[in-house]
Amino acid sequence: MSAKLGLGEHGEMVVAAQKRDSEGRWKNAAHVRQAERWRARFYYRGYDGILRTVDGFGHKRAVAESACELKLEARLSAYGSHFTRSTSFVSVGRVWLEYIKRPGSGKSARTIEDYEGSFDRHVDVNGSLIRGLSLEQVNKAQTIRLFLEDIADRSGTGSAKTVKSVVSNVLGFGVDNGVLEANACRSVRPAKSRNTGPSERDTGRAFTEDELRAVIDCARQQARADTMNPRTLRMRQTVADMIEFMAGTGVRIGEARALRWRDLDLKLRRVSIHGTKSKNAERILNLSTSLTKTLKAHAKREGVTGYVFSSPGSSDPETPWDQSNNAQAMKTVFHEAGFPWATPHTLRRTVASRLHANGIELVRIADQLGHADPAMTMSVYLGRDFRGDKADLAEALDLEITRKST
Repeated sequence: MSAKLGLGEHGEMVVAAQKRDSEGRWKNAAHVRQAERWRARFYYRGYDGILRTVDGFGHKRAVAESACELKLEARLSAYGSHFTRSTSFVSVGRVWLEYIKRPGSGKSARTIEDYEGSFDRHVDVNGSLIRGLSLEQVNKAQTIRLFLEDIADRSGTGSAKTVKSVVSNVLGFGVDNGVLEANACRSVRPAKSRNTGPSERDTGRAFTEDELRAVIDCARQQARADTMNPRTLRMRQTVADMIEFMAGTGVRIGEARALRWRDLDLKLRRVSIHGTKSKNAERILNLSTSLTKTLKAHAKREGVTGYVFSSPGSSDPETPWDQSNNAQAMKTVFHEAGFPWATPHTLRRTVASRLHANGIELVRIADQLGHADPAMTMSVYLGRDFRGDKADLAEALDLEITRKST
């Protein structure tokens, strides 16, 4: 039986060898050697509780069984996306991916795109440790841990983190539908790559003021290079402007890529951000004088139609910049500036940290970043500095100084 369909939970298949009688009617053959064809019949009880049958025929037994399974799959799909604990994890995962595309799922288009890509690259692929397992078989902490550790070692800690979210969501989908009693992924710790090197990303750190200036200066220097073909020059100019825009607003890289000229009002120095994460990410931000100057120069060079940061490799302003190419261009700047640990999201974290250092209220920082919950802004986005200079703190703790002041 097919593990993919979980046929054993729907009914039973009976296979018979057949031959024609003297009147040309098909009858069961007394022996398989007499078979002129094979008939596979599946007796199943549908989700509506009614007992039915489906038949498949072929010149070989395997062909008849396969034809019967295909017909049954078509019959069951007519009832909708039902599944059981013995249904393959991959099949349930595909159902869940379709479910989150429905209105009201709460998932942004960018999140759905990331989840689908992760599912295709790491779950439903040859070599995946869980590809052939059922939903129930995957729902074991040890199975999930080994799977995530394998991904972390092969593809990095970041990939393992995204896959963990996918696995947890699929198992949670099973719990929500009454198929599973609990989600084992919730008890599994994040998997870290054992291949961590000096260039491993540091997603918990923000740029200091000097580091941020170094990044922007490096990007500008690359964009001013003379011996460069026009296409490369345009790409470097665009990424330099984009880095400055993100560093001056705190928007996500997806929000910057989706920004259109109609969302910008350079006279009023305001920009409308259409959030890629949630409804709360829809916000209006003000632009600094220096950032407005940068965007005016960008408009003069690129025009004011289509995407603000359209694909540098296309002459059509309606062509968005590919996510991977965009991120790679920014990564190149970070590496050249001497910060291989940084990611595009480091700019967003840096904005939060800079505002906090300037005494801006937490709720206003959350408004700038588009966070519904300021507590998340505080716990996740405010960059920490465990290795930086703390002379001011030492002075505050100096007993001699405090004794003199009193």
